[in-house]
Amino acid sequence: MRRRVLRGITLGVMVWLTVAGFAIAESPTTAISSTCAADFALSDGHFFGQTGIEGSGFLVHDDSEASFWTAFNAYGGVPALGYPISNRFDLYGFRVQAFQKAVLQWDPARSKANVANILDNLQAVGADSWLQVYRQVPPHQSLPGDEGVSFDVIITNHLALLDVNANIRRAFLAETDWLTRYGLPIAYQDFGPVRVMRAQRTVLQEWIVDVPWARAGEVVFANSGDLAREAGLFPSGAVQPRLPSSARAAEA
Repeated sequence: MRRRVLRGITLGVMVWLTVAGFAIAESPTTAISSTCAADFALSDGHFFGQTGIEGSGFLVHDDSEASFWTAFNAYGGVPALGYPISNRFDLYGFRVQAFQKAVLQWDPARSKANVANILDNLQAVGADSWLQVYRQVPPHQSLPGDEGVSFDVIITNHLALLDVNANIRRAFLAETDWLTRYGLPIAYQDFGPVRVMRAQRTVLQEWIVDVPWARAGEVVFANSGDLAREAGLFPSGAVQPRLPSSARAAEA
């Protein structure tokens, strides 16, 4: 009887996902694939074909403009950022490159790449309603206690948002440099089958029932780069995969 009930719940969740929109969850990629035809190492980077089509893909490399390949590896490579989903392009005054799980932006003054506040960018272009309805991401929340206080107090205010969900809090703080990687927690919402914490640079999902990409009670990180691409934040030309022969020339 219990198995029948659980099966009914799971079916209901899948119907809900179909109606509400597929919540983009953590990519299952864990390592660079050697089976993809358009996947090979270069002296200063790597060409990835996993997110391209028919031998096309995206180049991640270092040059005099930016060291995205070095940054990609420093942040944990494919397991942490996923595969590239764009070429280099300009976004809000920064040279950036998007990956499935994050967007890296180059800071020329410090000669390093930072993780962009991509969820803040989506809020700025008015995408919050779409995110909430179709991708189960709560809208941006401004905290009254942030007005006129130091950044240390702001950090404390936003960390308190994690107290509503112990599992999400544990997953968030498991990253020792969470502020650099995830930014501040911004908003929380219980959608029923999934409980979601929005941060400046990522989205954490605690699934209440089993789904294909997570077990009940498991916390996963949504693909925030994919969310931004789907919401139309990136120029169409930037997300167009290139053939290996043209990728280097286009970046020059």
